[in-house]
Amino acid sequence: MECFNTSDFLDSSDIVSIRLLDGKKLNIDVNGLSGSPVCSWMRGNRTIMTSDTSHLMITPPLSKTDSDQYTLTCSDHNTTIFSKTVVLRVLQRRPTKPQLLLTDVENPSRSAYFMCISEDIPKPTIEWSTNEKGMDISDEKAKSKVSTTRYEDKGVTCCATNTEGQECTQLYDYAEGFVSAQLDERLNVLAEKKAGCLEAKLSYRPALQLCYWEDPDGKVTKCTETWVTKHRTVKFCELKTSGIYKLFLEAAGKKETKEITVCLADKPEFKFEKGYNSLTYEVESVAPVNFTWTSCKSSNDSCKTNSSWEVVADGYEEHPDELCVKNVKSSLNEDKVAGSLVKFCVKNSLGFWCEQTYVMQTAASPQASTGFLHSDYGSTMPLKVCIFILLLAFAFVVIALFYFVQKKVCFTHCCIFCQLHGEALN
Repeated sequence: MECFNTSDFLDSSDIVSIRLLDGKKLNIDVNGLSGSPVCSWMRGNRTIMTSDTSHLMITPPLSKTDSDQYTLTCSDHNTTIFSKTVVLRVLQRRPTKPQLLLTDVENPSRSAYFMCISEDIPKPTIEWSTNEKGMDISDEKAKSKVSTTRYEDKGVTCCATNTEGQECTQLYDYAEGFVSAQLDERLNVLAEKKAGCLEAKLSYRPALQLCYWEDPDGKVTKCTETWVTKHRTVKFCELKTSGIYKLFLEAAGKKETKEITVCLADKPEFKFEKGYNSLTYEVESVAPVNFTWTSCKSSNDSCKTNSSWEVVADGYEEHPDELCVKNVKSSLNEDKVAGSLVKFCVKNSLGFWCEQTYVMQTAASPQASTGFLHSDYGSTMPLKVCIFILLLAFAFVVIALFYFVQKKVCFTHCCIFCQLHGEALN
């Protein structure tokens, strides 16, 4: 029986994760709460059970279908004093490595028997080599025996099998069991692709009894491989959130747990700031990250080729204290790149990105105009020429209009003068 005591989680806001084996009961103890609370154990909107005067709730034996998210809510005088989300995972395990024994040796008039014994959840079935049908013995453990006369000229092997896998034992197979795993400590994945997988290399003897992954939300995924070997690789590709993923293993009673930090990160978003005689870029990136400043003279038409760009400054950032990304901020003295195209680039395990800036050199304070990496500075020249021609045309229209207005005003004045002079003569 597994226990869940509310007093252990009074000051915690985290989701509680409980794992127990198939067939076990869960004892929910609410004695640690003040007052006389009434508690409900709910699965979704359905109440499974309510606490009695003993402040204890005990579930029936649980099965794999009971794995789900539950809520424990306790109220005192219609006021909620405790509420906790519980992720319950009911696990099944591979059979234990069978014990192969010699039995019924007391009777000299008949041959002895081999006895094969195994257990775990669900209860396994016993099979013998060469498909011999053994005599099953009723017991909590799986037991079966066959006569030794059937194996006088060959080795004997018995295997225990359930829905989680198979374990086998040969006569005199008493080597000590072990389990180990190789798993990287960190994996960075581009969020828009989510194409990464966790991969662990396992070594064990004689075979795995337990193998499952747990994501940061507490969801458990069983290793899907069913064959029994001494070495294999297991993968997990359902990477949906950043956090710590865990791999749990067990073989021959030996347990091993491995952890890996997964970071799902977006492409870097560049933030540019023009200061007094300085250029500054700020970007969020997974670590480790390399960043470089490069420049190319704008008068050089070959800035399209990488060889025309010269590294002006560079830097490197190690793993951050934060779980996922690190803020990288770098500044450059503008005097070093005046009159040049400038690129700021970052490179990490996910890829390589740049942003481009043009620094103009004037007698007054320098100004910088920004553009993205793939913009071609040379391609803006036709646009500048067109703007210049439009400005000239606009100036010509204004001068012509001014001349026309002046001429019209003069003509009008002359007409008025002539009219007045004629009237005077008459």
